[in-house]
Amino acid sequence: QGFGRVAVDGDGRWRFRALRPVAYSGRAPHIHAKIRVGGRELLTTQLYVQGDPDNARDGLWRRLSAEDRAAITSAYVAGSDGLTARYALVIAA
Repeated sequence: QGFGRVAVDGDGRWRFRALRPVAYSGRAPHIHAKIRVGGRELLTTQLYVQGDPDNARDGLWRRLSAEDRAAITSAYVAGSDGLTARYALVIAA
């Protein structure tokens, strides 16, 4: 289990460094994300790996609409700094 803390800049950009997630106990690889401001919890979600064959077997991922799946599923692309994935997390005021 790994935990991290992320700071967000004035334009809403964020970066979180972690290991690429792996499958466990019937679940597809995913990263748990929880967004808080002060003591107020604004969002709890899971971020999935695009194209992972375990996604189709994951009960939570399968129950989502295609639009919702697309919002929390991203490709992991090799770069100079390891694998990179981009997720747009939008919090409405």
